[in-house]
Amino acid sequence: LASEPLPRRDLRNAILLYESAEGGAGVLTQIANDPTALRRVAERALRVAHYKPTGTQWHVDQLEDTDQTCEAGCYRCLLSYSNQMDHRTIQRKNQEVLNLLCRLTRADVQRGTAGRSADEQFEELERISGSSLEKAWLSILKKQGYRLPDKAQFTLSNFMVRPDFGYDGDSPALVFIDGPNHESDHQHRIDDAKNQILRDSGYEVIRFPKEQSAWPAIFAKYPDVFGVGVTK
Repeated sequence: LASEPLPRRDLRNAILLYESAEGGAGVLTQIANDPTALRRVAERALRVAHYKPTGTQWHVDQLEDTDQTCEAGCYRCLLSYSNQMDHRTIQRKNQEVLNLLCRLTRADVQRGTAGRSADEQFEELERISGSSLEKAWLSILKKQGYRLPDKAQFTLSNFMVRPDFGYDGDSPALVFIDGPNHESDHQHRIDDAKNQILRDSGYEVIRFPKEQSAWPAIFAKYPDVFGVGVTK
């Protein structure tokens, strides 16, 4: 990842992070989808700045400086050729920054969409959901920390299908929660034909059976769509 101060270098109210590799390496996607990824980033940042925890967790008043020869920063930690213009302001012992990084090692990432918080997004999706099975599926997503869909109960008129949930992005995914009416061989053939047409058109098609015991394996099969979840 690369970063830039915003709105400008002499007035830093925010930090813009972006993929520096051509075509992207998926790092931002991983941070957004994995609720624990930001914790690991913050922990790594502290270790790069020559710190380690004296206890079981990272707290600003319980940090051990592992390199007493480094004052404000060095080329083994924060200084580099690309940030030469900032060398005078870099200070690895800044207590506010250290406190923020320590707090981030215990943070949970909650992802919303279209300006909505995660809770607002969940409430809207649950309201739109058409069945108790769909509501149960959403509940599992929320409880286990998986990524919530961007939309629900929308129609793809060109394909004459109405997915239960959808994930936007470079590789859009369509989710179908199949109830008892999808159990017949005739319906299986119809579903398989529609799945193939959608996949040929660039959609990732994911179908969940009514048996909830099968859902964990499906979530695990598509981490790029649902994230990795969290164990609580």
